[in-house]
Order: sequence, then structure tokens, then C-alpha cells
Amino acid sequence: MQVTSLLSREEPVHHHHGEGETCTSCGVEHSHTQVQLKQTLVGVVFVLNSFIVDWAFPSGHAVAAASGFVGALILGIPILRTAIKDLRLGLLSINELVAIAVLAAFASGDYKTAGVVAFCWPYRNEYDARFLARRLRDRGAVTALPVVVAPRTPLVFREWHPGVRLARGVYEIPYPAEGPAVRPENVLVPMNAFDEAGFRLGYGGGFFDRTLAALVDRPRVIGVAYELARIPTIHPQPWDIPMDFVVTERGVYVRRDGRLHGR
Repeated sequence: MQVTSLLSREEPVHHHHGEGETCTSCGVEHSHTQVQLKQTLVGVVFVLNSFIVDWAFPSGHAVAAASGFVGALILGIPILRTAIKDLRLGLLSINELVAIAVLAAFASGDYKTAGVVAFCWPYRNEYDARFLARRLRDRGAVTALPVVVAPRTPLVFREWHPGVRLARGVYEIPYPAEGPAVRPENVLVPMNAFDEAGFRLGYGGGFFDRTLAALVDRPRVIGVAYELARIPTIHPQPWDIPMDFVVTERGVYVRRDGRLHGR
């Protein structure tokens, strides 16, 4: 099976549009996974029901959690269908792998913390999370981008979706030019390398580590990289913050007892 990034993929079997691009403007022959309105509505009903039960009945957490879990699975079926079709063709993109992994992390954890998801605008050959962000927004999530306020200070996050004005920041990476800060419950972090303990190497600025250390309510942090970027140790320093999950083309790793474990 071939696992590729959509940034370098040449086969026109499947195709993902960029933000603002349509089927008529992309110029590529491709097929679509159909999203059934009835299925989407059923999934939304289950998720809304979980919130209502949890709010109205203090002792109904188990029922609320079960309802939310079912809703998350129903809403994730289109992604799974696309991945299964790609598996049969021997072709699977890392974007689909991460989409499945994030859905699994949300469904197996506290699904309600998926509300605000922060991600990084792709830089060079990093994982491009914009496709996943679009799917999450379609399911009611709020997506946000990091903003460098000043050197050697924690990042802030501002909501972003197509239509929000962008400015150029460090390394010419776009960020929302205006808007209130939001607090993410989940953060997708690209990695140049990661080690057996779940620590990551970035570009050396230390922005994410300072940001995570400064947050009172620490979000779920999901690192994304290729398996070949795995090394025994990055020799972490006291200020380095490990990932809660690591996703590669090989699968999903969860950090327990100071080590990464395959799921």
C-alpha cells in the first residue's frame, strides 16, 4: 500500500480541494464520497442529545457519553468510507489517516472537547490540516490558527475559516489579522521529528512549548509526522512538552507512563 501526502501525490484517483476551490475549477477528474443528509441529521441529533442529557440530568453522564460517542461515529462514516475505498485501491493519504485518528481520539475521549480545534497553516512539507479543518467545521467545530504576538511569548489562537482576513507573520506563515482570542480544546501540531517519549522537534522557536505551559486548562495535543521522523530521543529539556497522541502513516500512538504506545 502506498501512503502519500496530498501535497506530493500525483495519482488523480482521488482529489481534495483547497480552501475556496470548487469541482469545476480544480481541473482534476475525481470521485466524491456522498454525504447523506439523513445520516448527518441523525448524527447531529445524537450529539445534541448528549449535551441536553448532560445538562438536564446530573446523573446521566453515562447516557450522554454513549449518545455523543454514537453521534461522533455516525458523523465520521463518510471519512471512513473514503479511507476504505482508498485502501482497496492501495492508496491512502496521510490527511485521511489523521482525520480517522482525530475522530477516534475525540470519540474515545471526551468528545465534547472537540469544540475548538487549533491547527497550523502548512509550512514547507508539513502536514496540511486545512482539509481536516474543513470537515470538522462541517460538523460544528470551531477552527483556529496560532498568532505570534511577540518574540519569546506564548502564542494566542484566533478563530479562522475561509473569509477571515489573513496577514503574514514569522516565516511568512499566514495568521488571522484580527478577531478575539479563543481557547482550543485540541491542538494539531506538525513535527519535524518525535521520539519514543512523545516529545517533538519543531523549528526551534519554542512557541508551542511556552504556550502549552502557560495554559491553565491544557488542551489535547496531537502531533502529526511521518514514521521516518521517529528517533530514540530528542534529549528533551525541562521546558519541553510531550504530545498526548502522535499520528503517522503507520497509525496512532498514545502517550502513557512516559512512553508512546500503539493503539
